[in-house]
Amino acid sequence: MAAYQRLAKIIEGTDIEDKEGFISSLFINLGGVESALSVDMFLDIAEMIKADESIKNDFENLQSRQLFDKYHNDSVLSESIKAYISKFGARVCDELKFETITMIQEPILLYDLLKAQIQNSFSRHKLEKEEVSIPNMSKRQKKKFLALTKKTAYFIRNRERLRLTRTHTFSAIRNILLRLGDLFFEEGLIDDRQDIFYLTKQEVFSLVGGKKVESIQKIVGQRKSEYEADIGIELPDRMVFFGEERLDVLSRSGGSGGNLTGIPSGAGKVTGKIKLVLDPKNADINGEIILAKRTDPGWITLFPLCSGLIVEYGSVLSHSAVVAREMGIPAVVGLKGATSLIKDGAVVTLDAIKGEVIVHE
Repeated sequence: MAAYQRLAKIIEGTDIEDKEGFISSLFINLGGVESALSVDMFLDIAEMIKADESIKNDFENLQSRQLFDKYHNDSVLSESIKAYISKFGARVCDELKFETITMIQEPILLYDLLKAQIQNSFSRHKLEKEEVSIPNMSKRQKKKFLALTKKTAYFIRNRERLRLTRTHTFSAIRNILLRLGDLFFEEGLIDDRQDIFYLTKQEVFSLVGGKKVESIQKIVGQRKSEYEADIGIELPDRMVFFGEERLDVLSRSGGSGGNLTGIPSGAGKVTGKIKLVLDPKNADINGEIILAKRTDPGWITLFPLCSGLIVEYGSVLSHSAVVAREMGIPAVVGLKGATSLIKDGAVVTLDAIKGEVIVHE
């Protein structure tokens, strides 16, 4: 982020009209970005399925449990599927919540995604890296510009690599907690292994140490009720605290009328129909432009199915922006209030270079 800000400062002093769009164009199709590699690996499996008419027919017609029973062991897909789960199985929606069930715990989740991929038409986004014209600047500035561009590209790749490492770390801790959940369930302390995630760290450690936490099932029940009550609360962008007082920082509008402006974060321009996606697990995408409040790495299997991406939250260095640039998907992020300003089914033109969304109808 420091390298990016230094690069942005150099660009600020040039006569480039669309500065954010220019900076975004510098990092299109970098190569070696871990997040995009998971898409390649996933699409390789999907293409193996499509290449065999018998297997393709199974994925179109059988239930995910039946597919798991038939193909997970001793099939032409087994090795590729297990390799994907080993490397990227923890990359699911809400991957940084310990209570989230991943493909490591439930491999059938991958079969759900593959079924959706086969049942929809999809293709890999093709993108040739174009040469970017260096702005008019002194020899010294040009040297600094090229060095910072190279350094920023390195850190973007490394940032995504660190995110995947973080995901694996959370997954390892999740597995430890789930094993403890199994042991607590066997001892009758909790009603379900997942109930362990309603306990504090201190309470878990007390149980491990042989100390009985009083009325543990009552505590779990109370926290489940609190969770259900809070689940529908819409959070502000940020919260600022002055002592005990909380001040919510509300979203600002992304624009007015038919033209909305966010942060340019992808490649090219596309006109298409909007598909509002609130829950990626149940999304049915077939070439539409995805509109979302926010995304996380668990959304990545939807990207090959869409023609563009609009996200309320995020920056030029956010996960969705990095992956969109890498895959050649037109994208605009940080468009505040987008899900309120743009209706599901609307026809829009998304310009990923200018960061502009024009609503036609």
